[in-house]
Amino acid sequence: GEELRIERAEAYFRRGCALNDIAQREDDPRYSERAIASWDQALPLVSKADEPRLFVKVCTELGQAHARLSMFDDDDERLDKAIGVLEQALSVPRGPDVARPLAEARMALGAALLRRGKQRDNDADLERATAMLEAAANGFERRDANWSAAQNNLAVAHLVRAEGRDDPEPLRAAVAAFKRAQSVRSPKTDPRNWINTQRNIGAALMTLAERIGDLATAEESVVALEMAENQAPELQPAALEAIREALGVARTLATRLKRAADRPE
Repeated sequence: GEELRIERAEAYFRRGCALNDIAQREDDPRYSERAIASWDQALPLVSKADEPRLFVKVCTELGQAHARLSMFDDDDERLDKAIGVLEQALSVPRGPDVARPLAEARMALGAALLRRGKQRDNDADLERATAMLEAAANGFERRDANWSAAQNNLAVAHLVRAEGRDDPEPLRAAVAAFKRAQSVRSPKTDPRNWINTQRNIGAALMTLAERIGDLATAEESVVALEMAENQAPELQPAALEAIREALGVARTLATRLKRAADRPE
């Protein structure tokens, strides 16, 4: 009956999640394949109309697993399949019970579209990825770790869109998104993500300063990278050399722009 159907669906879902945890812990794609097989058994048993929350969660886990495996074997068709499954998750009507699962599905879909758009140089995918990640961020509360992760992914999407373009707006959007992500992080509570985001802020500001020839932006880049340099010995010693190299480039840029500003016309 109906109760048995739901019980079986939930059992397959939980089994898939357990196998997926092992796959990520052991970095072993064989467990990912087994997790996918279990979720494939769960999905036909779930009614989108009657169990929308479970339907979204199964589609999201299944899509993310396909996306991860596509990186192992460089399989474009599997990435396409991941995107198709994640789009199924978003076919569920919005409602309070599915708000968070839908936000998680949008974040996963945005990440997959970003990868495909970058790989295939596809502007339509990159634009969809940006829109999807913006919608995902709006679906999480600010104190939620997924909110800062969505902002960070959104910043990366803007950076990819900025490549090879003269328009500085994607760079400005990237800096703003990185700063939003950083606004809820600190060196003590989230050291790894804090220093990575701080480096990204400095690098994006430096690229923006060079593109628009703005001294104030270059100086802001220097300050951001100095903050990363000060924390790196404790938080991420292996990154210190790269941070100092970027800081040197930023200082050189700021000096060049200052000389240009001081030069009489």
